[in-house]
Amino acid sequence: MKIMKIKSLFRNSNIKNRTKILPLLIFLALIISSSQGCNGYKTTFDGNGDFSSLGVGVNPIATGLRRLTVEEANLTILRIFKDTTGPATKFIPEDDYGPFDNDYRTQENSEVFVRGAEFLAIDVSRRLIADTARLNSILSCTTKDAACFTKFVQTIGQKAYRRPLTSNEMSQVVKAAAALSVFNDKIDLSIRLFLQSPYFWVKSETAQRSPASIAHKITSVELASRVSYFVTGASPDDQLLQAGISGNLVDANVLRAQTERLLATTDALNQTDRMHAMWLGYNKMQLTPTLISSMRAETRDLIKKVLFDDNLPWVELLKSNKTYIDDSLAVHYGLPVTGTTGKHWIQYPASSGRQGILSHGTFLSAAGKFGGTSPTQRGYHIRKNLFCQKIAPPPPDVSADDPPPATDEAKCKIARYKALTLQPGSSCVGCHMQMDPIGFGLENFTASGQFIKYEAAVPECEIEGQGALPGIGSFSGPRELSNLMIQEGSADSCLVTRVIEFAFGRRINENDQYSVEYVENMVRKFSSHSNYKQLIVDIVTSPEFSIRRVE
Repeated sequence: MKIMKIKSLFRNSNIKNRTKILPLLIFLALIISSSQGCNGYKTTFDGNGDFSSLGVGVNPIATGLRRLTVEEANLTILRIFKDTTGPATKFIPEDDYGPFDNDYRTQENSEVFVRGAEFLAIDVSRRLIADTARLNSILSCTTKDAACFTKFVQTIGQKAYRRPLTSNEMSQVVKAAAALSVFNDKIDLSIRLFLQSPYFWVKSETAQRSPASIAHKITSVELASRVSYFVTGASPDDQLLQAGISGNLVDANVLRAQTERLLATTDALNQTDRMHAMWLGYNKMQLTPTLISSMRAETRDLIKKVLFDDNLPWVELLKSNKTYIDDSLAVHYGLPVTGTTGKHWIQYPASSGRQGILSHGTFLSAAGKFGGTSPTQRGYHIRKNLFCQKIAPPPPDVSADDPPPATDEAKCKIARYKALTLQPGSSCVGCHMQMDPIGFGLENFTASGQFIKYEAAVPECEIEGQGALPGIGSFSGPRELSNLMIQEGSADSCLVTRVIEFAFGRRINENDQYSVEYVENMVRKFSSHSNYKQLIVDIVTSPEFSIRRVE
């Protein structure tokens, strides 16, 4: 982002006292440019440095400067201003998903982003001031004088920056508003200042960094933000922020207690639901709004029961023989109905072939292609996201954008796939043998989760639904696939890897010995309890979580 471009945007804005905002936008440009490919500190670190000063056996994971995602901005604005509209979704460019939205290496901070941040600030401020009841509930005073405004700046600024404002920051905002005579205009200006500041958008973790260091421990208040955004997706609540400000989070017992407290909140459940939706590919379902709502609720309810209410091992998400749905969704799935209103737990009939989250319309909707299901894409999706395995891309001369053509010998879908990709001697057979058989075993289930016996496009083609997990066994349907996955054992270690990537905002670098050793240590810990919430606690309380290592 060129600073001149930001100046141009700034000149075109209608914010009062814009000269007070210009330094913040210039600083935003500088901090944005440092987060794209370079974090501002030149280093030739090759992954084999000495971090013994940070603790025995510490394996810090390299990270860069991270900014708030769209959803994190929405939840932070909700926490500060009680704004339930999710306004960042309207103004801030959509995040990339790979599979998560918080990977700092994919965060593009462009002219569009800076302009969006300006319009977002205007929108949030205007609607708050127009809502007298909500504004009064946020103001900690009723006098609406200079002292009241100063208190507002101190309180809201601390929440926006996730730390106390410095005296200089306080005086800048107060002085900027001094020329305004109307109290609400002062409030308006201060909100716009805060919501366009880099201290709002960037998760700064450099307070304790020395110029020569490659890795350093982050401060207690910085740790409060890192914990909160990982566990809840939002800025720290008052209790966590105060623990951070007081310096108490450097105490392992306090950090553990605060993490466990957060895990008991609805915010943590919502974050876990979002994490699974991104990881398993159903965060952007291409179905009707009614089906999407019902299916997302079904999966969220299973996550809630297994991981939060019953505190069971994560693998129970694959093993559950019950689901929580209403009769409408039961009819859609072809399951028995109860004749009652509302949602209820029903047990899958043995003949349904269903079991656990792989049976849900959410999961089955992922990895579609050519207007329906794709055995190749489903197999690839499971290999990549549930086994954390890599599959080589197709050769340059092979088009993956055309469905297997029908021939006189291969009219039915599975026959077409086998004829195109699984013929002996084909350059494609090696990779497709790892993917397609998995998808074949799920072909009786459509992208909307319905069970079918015959192909919709070619009704004379009966779907056998016979698949295999190569090297493990054959299966038919989600239940048998789930059992084979549990037997194979990679799903647990893949879960740990993905949660760590979500926590640190980046994919694990397989060539970095420290990252690899950290993951291996966490996998060993997880294997001793298999509990999702305990995994979160283990990550947060590990020494590595409190360290920022320059990439």
